[in-house]
Amino acid sequence: MVSMRFDSTSCRRSTITGMTVKTSTGLRLRSMDVLDYLNSAEMRLRLYRIDSPPPVAAELAGYIVQQSDELAKGVSLLEQNQRVLEHCVEVHRLENEADRVSRNAIAELFDHESDPIRLIKMTELYEVLETATDKAEDAANVLEQSP
Repeated sequence: MVSMRFDSTSCRRSTITGMTVKTSTGLRLRSMDVLDYLNSAEMRLRLYRIDSPPPVAAELAGYIVQQSDELAKGVSLLEQNQRVLEHCVEVHRLENEADRVSRNAIAELFDHESDPIRLIKMTELYEVLETATDKAEDAANVLEQSP
């Protein structure tokens, strides 16, 4: 069984130097959304008794990790009053890639999976992970709009 734990308490209520309260709050809320969807994916793994997540699930989770890294880099540049756009663009690119991977994986399920229950479980898992990438993109949008 795969075990993942995500702790939303790490999203402290503080502003970051160089960030307005509005940007800080928006970024914190969008980051918490990502954590919520990751937590939902973990719950599905347990509830649906998915002991061995398919490689596509790991690939989608990898995109979320990469997006998180890019957001962290962008925030650190914002603290120094530098441009963050290149990191935001990378978050968007990763989200587009996750869309493609998720759509292809779901299409493959419908083409090849004969067990309707497994099809539903995997489709839901992929959609939740892909939504987490959407929420990371939302965080990048907040960062892009910061003054």
